[in-house]
Amino acid sequence: MPSAKPKQKVKRKKSDESASSPKRPSHNRKAIGHIKQLLDGVPPARLKKELLYVFLIFLEHEHDTLPLNFRQMVTDYYMLFHFLDKVEAEMNGMSDE
Repeated sequence: MPSAKPKQKVKRKKSDESASSPKRPSHNRKAIGHIKQLLDGVPPARLKKELLYVFLIFLEHEHDTLPLNFRQMVTDYYMLFHFLDKVEAEMNGMSDE
């Protein structure tokens, strides 16, 4: 009777997608999921336009009594608008990266 060969572990190939993308902590995946959900409901250009409108209305009403953190608010808006521009370009296939 021939001797039994020890079982060998079969290495499975990872799919191309999982091999190329780094592992992300679950809270990052959840945050990305929320961003995707937002962008599925509101296109980036429309979101930017509406946020800008609200910001300008705020300025119109509060221009004499701006909050102490107004400079930080403007910086935050700028960063958000820049992010939305990049997302819109990516969604339209015009990314520069």
